Amino acid sequence: MTKTPIRMTFRELLEYDDGASTRHELINGMLIEMPPESEENDFMAIWLQFELAKQINFRQIRLHSLVMEVPEFLNLPKNRYPDLVVLQPVHIAQMRELGKLAITLGMEPPQLVVEIVSPGKDNRRRDYLEKRRQYEARGIPEYWIVDPVENQVVILTLTDGKYCEQTFRGGQRLKSSAFPKLDLSAEQIINAET
Repeated sequence: MTKTPIRMTFRELLEYDDGASTRHELINGMLIEMPPESEENDFMAIWLQFELAKQINFRQIRLHSLVMEVPEFLNLPKNRYPDLVVLQPVHIAQMRELGKLAITLGMEPPQLVVEIVSPGKDNRRRDYLEKRRQYEARGIPEYWIVDPVENQVVILTLTDGKYCEQTFRGGQRLKSSAFPKLDLSAEQIINAET
C-alpha cells in the first residue's frame, strides 16, 4: 500500500499530531519526516546551552524542539528545528499565546541560532549553504556553525542584510556580537568541555 504524501501549510504543521514525537519538515508543502538527532550533536548542544545560560536567562535557550518558520526557497524546508536557539525575551509571551514552541515569520527573529554539523556531504551543504541562506533572509543577527569534522566554529554576523563570516579553530576565542562576554574557544565547544 502506498502512503499518500500529506500537503500542508506551516500553521497546519503546528497543529499536526501523528501520535509520535517525530519532527517534520515542510518541503514544497509536503510533510517529510526528519531523522532523530545524534547523541554527539545533542550533547554538544546541551553543553553549549549551559555555557550560554551563564550569560542569559536559561528560559531563552531552546534545543532541537523549537520549530522556526523560515523564508521558503524552492525545494528547501519552510521550517527548521535548530540545534540551539537563543530567543528574544518577547518570544516567551508570544509562544505562550500561540500555544506552541514555535517562531513564526510574524515574530522577531531569534538572537542566535546554532547548528552542529553532522558528518556527510548533504549535512554540510544543508548547514553551510541552505540554512545560511534561509537564516540570513530571516534576519537572524548571528548564526553559528559548529563543525566537529573540520574542528571549527564559524560565526556569521548579519551586517546590512548579509552575513559576514569569521572562522575559529583550536584555542582561538570566539568573538560573538550577541555574547561579547562569552569566553570560549572553538576547541572547548567541539570537545564540549570547560
